[in-house]
Amino acid sequence: MGIATTLLENKIEKIVNTVVNGLYETKAKDKDKDEKRNKFERADTETTQNSTTQKTTRSKLKNSMIKHSQIAYKLYPKLDKDAARSLFSKKFRNAKNDGDNNYYFNKKELTKINSMLQGVD
Repeated sequence: MGIATTLLENKIEKIVNTVVNGLYETKAKDKDKDEKRNKFERADTETTQNSTTQKTTRSKLKNSMIKHSQIAYKLYPKLDKDAARSLFSKKFRNAKNDGDNNYYFNKKELTKINSMLQGVD
């Protein structure tokens, strides 16, 4: 029974090590993906935050006839209505997030907003 127990313990230890190592590898891959996505989003935001397109779009959105909620629903169709309005409002007002950075519309959002606003002045 002593040899069988030792062999079983060794096999269990190998299985546990394999699972734990797999979890660490998965976590490291996820972290890399998150870092790449954040780097891309930061670069996209940095190029748009002070652009003339950003300023022009904001001035068009200040028109009182434009319903921001309708634009938000079309801009963020995967979000529920409250979340879409909230995110749109934060980006429109340049609210600060938890990291003390401002929210900005990215290039895709600006393009989509401008296409919705075409002809509205």
